[in-house]
Amino acid sequence: DTKLAATQQQEAEWVKQQLEQQQQQQQRQSADGGSAPPTPGAASEGSFHFICECFFMTLKALHLGVVKLVDEVTDGPMYWNANQLVQAQQEAQAIVETWVK
Repeated sequence: DTKLAATQQQEAEWVKQQLEQQQQQQQRQSADGGSAPPTPGAASEGSFHFICECFFMTLKALHLGVVKLVDEVTDGPMYWNANQLVQAQQEAQAIVETWVK
C-alpha cells in the first residue's frame, strides 16, 4: 500500500494548487500565441503520469508473480513433501537417540 502522509484537506489543497498552475500555464501559452509542450510534471485530472503507471504496473506484476510463487512454495506439494521429509528425519533421530541411550 502506498499512501501519502497527508490529510484529505492537504490533498485537496494540493490538487487545487496543481489545477491552478495548469490553468495559469494554459493562459500564458494562449497569451504567447504558441502551443508549448506540456510541462513534464503536469498530468490532467483523473490520469496518471507515465512513471506512475509504470510503477503500479510493475508493482502489480511483481505481486502476481512473487505472491503466486510464495503461495505455491508454502502451500503446494513441494512444501508438504519437504515438511514430511523433515518430520521423518526428526523421527529417525529420535529413534537413534533412544538406541544410543
